Amino acid sequence: MRSLYTFKILSVLFLLSSCQKFTEEELKHEDLQTLKIKTRSAENTEIKYPIHLYAFDNQGYYVTSQIINNSEEEMQLSLAKGEYRIIALCSLSDDYSLTERPNLSDWIKLKSINGAKAPLMTGKADIDVNTQNTTLNITLSYVVTAISVSLKGLPTDVSSVRLTLSPMYPFLGFHGEYGGEPYKLEIPCLLDSENIWSANQIYAYPGSSTETILSVTIKKKDRSEETYAYTYSGVPQANHPFNISGYYTGNITIGGSFILKDWKEETNVEFSFGTTTSTDKETDQEDKAEQIPPPLHPDTPEVGDIWNNAIVVKTEGNNVLLLSLEEWYTTTTEIEDILQEKEAWHLPNYEEAILLRSTFNNEKRIALNKKIEEYDDTLWGLDGEERYLCNKGGILYSFIFEESTTISKAGNKRSYYMRLLKWDKTR
Repeated sequence: MRSLYTFKILSVLFLLSSCQKFTEEELKHEDLQTLKIKTRSAENTEIKYPIHLYAFDNQGYYVTSQIINNSEEEMQLSLAKGEYRIIALCSLSDDYSLTERPNLSDWIKLKSINGAKAPLMTGKADIDVNTQNTTLNITLSYVVTAISVSLKGLPTDVSSVRLTLSPMYPFLGFHGEYGGEPYKLEIPCLLDSENIWSANQIYAYPGSSTETILSVTIKKKDRSEETYAYTYSGVPQANHPFNISGYYTGNITIGGSFILKDWKEETNVEFSFGTTTSTDKETDQEDKAEQIPPPLHPDTPEVGDIWNNAIVVKTEGNNVLLLSLEEWYTTTTEIEDILQEKEAWHLPNYEEAILLRSTFNNEKRIALNKKIEEYDDTLWGLDGEERYLCNKGGILYSFIFEESTTISKAGNKRSYYMRLLKWDKTR
């Protein structure tokens, strides 16, 4: 949904059947089915090899993996009958680290505080391996931001320039969530022939807060240092280039602009930092006021709005039913732990599932997902093919965001997607 760069991983044929076992040693002694997969890039999109392919069982444990080094190499996994989650990683360079046999709950770590040189892409798909021919589609999207820096007009006695961004996430989970202790991303800049200190295409996981602290440290040949700081009311986002430009105007200020650039559109945010005059401060406050977007329908939210960091499902007078922007991929045994952490929220009941299904299907779901992407590109939109959990008389059921589909009893051996509901007041 969020990526402009996609490709499909297509499986061709399942050959043999077997009893279900999930470790490689056990698999060697079982009758296996061979899952053959072919790759195809989207139009005008170049696939960056190698591609790492992982298979996890429905409990999230590692089953098998494969590394594909070029387009001529065939993807092929040997799997017993059962349900699996397939994860694809593209451009997994030495800048990232993970265990050799990861589980679905493990992390992909960014090794260096200086970022990565390759833009990591990930994709996922669930598959039920059986005796029938099956097609598996995986869409890859960038899970990093691409940062570039350009600083002009610095004096000739400057010997080095370093830019830092904080706080940033250091880890990405196989589930797709970011985590870890926030850190400062340090970007050394180099002087080019045109007297511009720059850094091109440094890749990193997105910011971990609602604002970003940017600092430019200038070291001079006499070993003195000057540091200029600026707080930007936003964060570098996954799948968005984050371009920073500035112009050095003397000993006290650096002026320029941040450009938060989506691959479809861009937003310019003016800034200045350092010691400024009173006139500069007034202008800076005006600029900051322009940067803060007005709240989305603060008093009269409508169905489909993003309001109070949630999705409006229904309004009744001053009361509004909200659907969580946060999404979980969970087993039925893990639900209670999540609900205990989200005290005000509840699992949709049967009637609410019907309401959700009719409110956000087809074009309405597509329109909502576009709003979610514009609100926060790191969030997942509603999926029209995956099953979500609901509660019917104390028994767990699952549904799809399509009216023509059934609401059926949930199984205990597989994982489902889950979003929660709560009632809130508009005033």
